[in-house]
Amino acid sequence: MEIHQALTRSSSIQNVFPRHEQVVSLRLRVTLALLVFQVFVLQPPTLAPPNLQGYQKTSST
Repeated sequence: MEIHQALTRSSSIQNVFPRHEQVVSLRLRVTLALLVFQVFVLQPPTLAPPNLQGYQKTSST
């Protein structure tokens, strides 16, 4: 608590508390940036067809 009081009483340090709207905006920007990073940079694996190497087609004769 002493550190907080010392910082708030300092004339060279300014405390800035963002408004609720600014916090929401920042959170949305960070979420969007992480989503874009995940989709375009990490490129998650696409859905591939099942492995059919062991599959043998049976004839119906």
